[in-house]
Amino acid sequence: MRYRKITTLVASAAAVAAIMVGAAGAAAGPARTAEEPSVAAASCRGESCRGKNPVEQGCTGDQVVRVAGFGITVGPPKPGETPADVNLMYSPTCDAAWGHYWSNNPDENRTVRVEWLPPYGGLPGLNDSVGRTTVGPIEYDLPMVPWGHSIRICAQPDYNMSETCSGWR
Repeated sequence: MRYRKITTLVASAAAVAAIMVGAAGAAAGPARTAEEPSVAAASCRGESCRGKNPVEQGCTGDQVVRVAGFGITVGPPKPGETPADVNLMYSPTCDAAWGHYWSNNPDENRTVRVEWLPPYGGLPGLNDSVGRTTVGPIEYDLPMVPWGHSIRICAQPDYNMSETCSGWR
């Protein structure tokens, strides 16, 4: 009987809190839309995220962490130009990582790649990287890879120049 009274009391308190929050939210303005993916919106996790777009899968919500990255330029920066931003992102919700790239350089010509190794070491295989070549100002996300692997992100400004890579994570 005592357990039932406590449960009823907790349920009543939760109902009152929900009503109060609802009233406060109504006074504050319209409810948030579903534009930002949430934990419930994620449609893949771990291995099932391999090769998928992080935005389309709902993996880019508030908990995303930048685990590695660097800025990179092609030659000396021009006025108003900032270094390209090359980042390795991780979503705890989806347990997956992907590369995120941004540049405002109109002369941009770069290949950005995420590479991974098997979870317990070994040599990279033929299909153990995903990349994209860019031209001009652009922002994009590379397809995801499961987090359980050793992962790094690399950028190569031109086919004749050496690449820059983050450390393995």
